Amino acid sequence: MVTSKVLRIPAKDYQGAQGLSLEEIVNDLVVRREITLSWSVLEITDVCKDCEAAGKTCYFSISRNTAFCRHHGEKIVKLTTGTSAAAFVILLVAVITLYIFRKSEKEKETRIKVEKFLATYSDTKPTRYTFLQLKKMTRRFKVQLGQGGFGSVYKGVLPNGVPVAVKMLERSKGEGEEFINEVATIGRIHHVNVVRLLGFCSDGSRRALIYEFLPNESLEKYIFSHGSTSHQEPFRMDKLQEIAIGIARGIEYLHQGCDHRILHFDIKPHNILLDHHYNPKISDFGLAKLCSRIKALLQ
Repeated sequence: MVTSKVLRIPAKDYQGAQGLSLEEIVNDLVVRREITLSWSVLEITDVCKDCEAAGKTCYFSISRNTAFCRHHGEKIVKLTTGTSAAAFVILLVAVITLYIFRKSEKEKETRIKVEKFLATYSDTKPTRYTFLQLKKMTRRFKVQLGQGGFGSVYKGVLPNGVPVAVKMLERSKGEGEEFINEVATIGRIHHVNVVRLLGFCSDGSRRALIYEFLPNESLEKYIFSHGSTSHQEPFRMDKLQEIAIGIARGIEYLHQGCDHRILHFDIKPHNILLDHHYNPKISDFGLAKLCSRIKALLQ
């Protein structure tokens, strides 16, 4: 069984065909059983010539039915670029993962430190509240009373109806020193000229201090009233003297009346709050330090 297939090729040249008839050419093919042909498609040939002249490799796309050029190093360049991008992404993910891990470990150490401290002073510390309780007593932090160096202060009401000032501490860079300092210093002292700490919150990374509410705000509002919108009359000299004496008594108590000497380090009009009768109370113990009496005498 003989099967023949015919492939039509535009012949350009047949070696030895010059001067021969068609019959002679056929007979020659039958005898020799081989033939050398050369052909060209002008569009492809021209493209490939220009491509090779430019030092590139000529390819033919069956899907697009056309020739195209590609430089020998294009695949290498693309591979190198892709590898570099992948390495950068992997490095970035590794750095972010390490940062999150170290941050989580640091927060965990801070929580352990705070919990250990609170357990040590479990008998003398103020009432502890959860963050959800804070949100409820402040009506989702609706009324802001002020902004301090360590956080914002909001007005709230305890379940028994007592108005309070809730100081939300921002995340500390020093592992919660300001939170521990204020609970340690104010939580176990009571003096008419020192603001009273009624409670606190240590719920995960959220920390807050709950003070008695003083409606007349800070002394700064009254002695620097030229830039204030308040129409409050300036204090008379006798009232200013009374306030100054009250502040002095509060400082004396912190230095001499406690088991440990308390150094405030930030006494200023902004940190002197006034009650209903304009009696002064020292507040904001974020920078305060405890110092034993023996150490204080040696210094």
